Amino acid sequence: MNSPTLHIFCGALRTSVDESRPIHNVFADGGPASAMEIARSLGDLSHNVYTSVSEKKPREVLLLDFWADPEGMQRFFSDGRVREAGGRLCSSYDETSWTPVRDAFAFRLPPKAGHSARFVAMVRAPVKSVEDAVAEFNRLVSMNAATGRSRGQVSHDLYVRIGAPGTPEIIGVDFWSTLEGLHEHYRDEPAWHGFGASFAGPRHDSVWEQAAGFVEW
Repeated sequence: MNSPTLHIFCGALRTSVDESRPIHNVFADGGPASAMEIARSLGDLSHNVYTSVSEKKPREVLLLDFWADPEGMQRFFSDGRVREAGGRLCSSYDETSWTPVRDAFAFRLPPKAGHSARFVAMVRAPVKSVEDAVAEFNRLVSMNAATGRSRGQVSHDLYVRIGAPGTPEIIGVDFWSTLEGLHEHYRDEPAWHGFGASFAGPRHDSVWEQAAGFVEW
């Protein structure tokens, strides 16, 4: 059986986070014909909302959805009403789908008592070959997993983009319970020495915090 497909919607909000919340929620949770019920019926297992922690991009939003049915996902996001809703929420956005990489080192650990997986760190980059990227991530992530756990890391997964034009792309998605530990971990330059050797171009790093008050499932 295949693992769930990850759908990522990342965009610049048209207005403030507080003003964007009802725009999102009215579309997501409007009764039996709501986007939530339609998405779930088509195989959407979860939908979570995050906002950027970067002071340079305070009005960026990240929507993460995990789908059990890729065909259902395609049907949902090809619907004109869904695209219109995305345009109401964001002035511009990037929408991509990803599948877990085979043979990648991944882990999902329960948060410590009193903590939750509130933060997401992502690194996205084109790669020379998926196999080389997997080997590089496996070596460095496994070597640093225990330290990451002590700093608040909850999970790590590696995905390859579905339908990437030209050069393949990978994205690492890590969940964290502490923002301080997240920053400390990735700024530990000796631990990540040589990271990026398999990349075919610039990488894009981003950090997100789970947003309060948005409809999720």
